[in-house]
Amino acid sequence: MEQQPSQAAVDYGYGHLIWLCIAIVFLIMVNGAILDLLVSSGSLGRSIWLEEPRVLAAIGKIGPFLLLVVEYWVYDYFVDRLRSSPDVVMTAVE
Repeated sequence: MEQQPSQAAVDYGYGHLIWLCIAIVFLIMVNGAILDLLVSSGSLGRSIWLEEPRVLAAIGKIGPFLLLVVEYWVYDYFVDRLRSSPDVVMTAVE
């Protein structure tokens, strides 16, 4: 009888890497759109240093990546909690 690969072995490889790259690009695009909306909607009553185009460009370039780090941290936290929970059994299908 052939043994099925464990779930840990299936989680790694080219398929996982491709899926991760697609998810990262999608999240960066969504984060950029969200930050663009937030920066443009807060145009009334903001500080004078936020009117500077260089500051707005820096927020537009760095902000999506910082949001991506926070999103990945939250994802990793919940996946780790699910895997360590005794109520959830994560085994390979036999």
